[in-house]
Order: sequence, then structure tokens, then C-alpha cells
Amino acid sequence: MNVDEALKASVVRNLAFADIEALLVACPEPAREALDRLAIELASKFVFGKAEFREADDLANVMFAYATRNDLLGDTLHKVFLAFDAGEYVPDKMSAATDPISTFTRPLLAAILTRLVAT
Repeated sequence: MNVDEALKASVVRNLAFADIEALLVACPEPAREALDRLAIELASKFVFGKAEFREADDLANVMFAYATRNDLLGDTLHKVFLAFDAGEYVPDKMSAATDPISTFTRPLLAAILTRLVAT
């Protein structure tokens, strides 16, 4: 399985840990590094319009849950997860018309990707 296949699967069903394990089977690096790399790929697909928020958020959530349960949470996956998480709700102090995805998720992911390119 690859990220595109996982995104397509999330349209028709809830993703599970087995899906993350299927993603990892195709990765040559250790699981923690693979999850960070897959998180970068997911962030990039979303930022550049190749993935919808709901599917990308679902995949980020399951990747995060899998990583935390298996002590595999890397810094990059954690940051990507938090960026998607920020798009799930509008804080009380903001207008209901605020789009949390445009206001929080996209800029946070763009900043993550920019920092990775700069290093």
C-alpha cells in the first residue's frame, strides 16, 4: 500500500492499524523514520491539492495512533498530526465563519514543509 491507496481507502472505510502496517511494509527504512517520511508525503499532497482534508486527516489520525501505541512517534509525524488536528474545529474565540483548514492546517503544514526544505 502507498499513501495514495490509503487516501482512496479512507473514502470508503475507516482506516485501521493494518493499513499503516501495509504502508510500512513497502518502506525500506525503520518504522519511525518511515512514518515521518510518510507524514511529509501526506502533508505535501494536501498542501499541493492532491488530497482532500477529510481523507488526509483520517490518515494522519491513524498514523499518529499507530505510532503512539507502538512507541514510534517521530517529531515530523507529530507536527503533521497536530497541523491536521488544528483543522478539525473552530476555537470558541473565533468566528463560526472561520475556516480552520485554511486558517490553521494549510499554513502549519506549509511551514513544516518549508523548514524541511531549508535544512
